[in-house]
Amino acid sequence: MNPAIASTFHANGVAVSLAGGSGQFFNQAAAVIFTVLFAGIATFILLKIVNALVGLRVDVEDEDAGLDLTQHGERAYTD
Repeated sequence: MNPAIASTFHANGVAVSLAGGSGQFFNQAAAVIFTVLFAGIATFILLKIVNALVGLRVDVEDEDAGLDLTQHGERAYTD
């Protein structure tokens, strides 16, 4: 469970935060949701920028030959 929400508990069937009641619980839940959405959107934007500049994948030929050889110039396994 997220630490921002983990500081809450139930008292008499109502979610209560150690920091200030059920209102604070909903504030913390909203902050967690906002953070997850922000991180997801920011990651998507950064991936699109990187993909446009240099690409996210290697060529199919490099992948078939093996990335250890084509990207690092060494063999991972001996034949």
